[in-house]
Amino acid sequence: MQQGAAIGSRTAARGVPPNIYCIVLDGYARADVLRDIYHYDNSAFLGYLRDKGFAIASRGRANYSQTILSLASCLNMTYLDEVAAQVGRRSTDRAPLARMIQRNRLFTFLRRRGYHTVAFASGYAPADIRTADVYIDAVPGLTEFQRVILNTTPLPLVFPAPSLAIVEHADAKRILYIFDHLADTTKLRPPVFVFAHILSPHPPFVFDRNGRIIGREVGLRLDRAPGMPMRSEITGYVEQLEFVNRKTRAAVTQLLARSNWPTVIIIQSDHGASLRTDWDRVERTDVRERLGALMAVYLPDRGDDGRIPDDLSDVNVFRFVLDRYLGANLPLLPNESYYSPWRYPYEFTRVTDRVDPPASH
Repeated sequence: MQQGAAIGSRTAARGVPPNIYCIVLDGYARADVLRDIYHYDNSAFLGYLRDKGFAIASRGRANYSQTILSLASCLNMTYLDEVAAQVGRRSTDRAPLARMIQRNRLFTFLRRRGYHTVAFASGYAPADIRTADVYIDAVPGLTEFQRVILNTTPLPLVFPAPSLAIVEHADAKRILYIFDHLADTTKLRPPVFVFAHILSPHPPFVFDRNGRIIGREVGLRLDRAPGMPMRSEITGYVEQLEFVNRKTRAAVTQLLARSNWPTVIIIQSDHGASLRTDWDRVERTDVRERLGALMAVYLPDRGDDGRIPDDLSDVNVFRFVLDRYLGANLPLLPNESYYSPWRYPYEFTRVTDRVDPPASH
């Protein structure tokens, strides 16, 4: 293929660095988990992605059970054993992970190759990459951390109702803004890397399946007993996931229609769902639910053969893409999965062998 043939098209050509979009759907479970635990058939959404040219890892997995761990690993293309050794397994200090996200290896690599980086604000402060060349936060309101602090004070009792409404639905508005404006970045001069961490379908459940904002957020407490999820929790998760599917389809359709440059699109989850997660004990956690994760990749010109490893994980997805399109020479690491208790994020327990879909299906 001639290099000039890629200009004005979405096909890849030798020497043309593609635009790269990374969409992280927080807490999005893998298809077998949705089927077996949530009794939800996700084949229509996955079929849409395949029809558009995405490859989907049917054994896709998260490497870590917490968002900040997962994103630090993904954006630095490495496991976190070294930082865990430095701070200690029983450390509760997440600041080193936040620094890894802000000063990540991926952005450094891409900038050296002429990329401009773009990051949308999610409202989850440790993972909001303010060091991006373009940082987009167009929604007023408090961050998740600020809202937690606010709820421990008497202030909600004296806030006027309109202010409370802004606070309560700030995350919902950010989610909608990212979905609705993601394709606007196709107007930027290529090559660009765009990072969009979307706090859904993760709880709290603020949307019904039609996208109506629920009057009162429904969330999960970290200290809840994991047992069998309540019907309302399953319903809330599934309805929010259905809405996320619809908005993701619309965003992908717009991206592909408006892109006049070779474009890689990664749709992944930082971890799976959490209704059967015990944040203190791995033996009481359904690790397949928590670490069985969505991984779908759109490769320009199908990336030679259009295939991705069937168990592709967050730590390897950029190794795979950068090696294929930018000659990064980054070999894939083993696709491992680790649980850690909420209080001690560096206390890793390897659970890789328990994350695969059941062999009977």
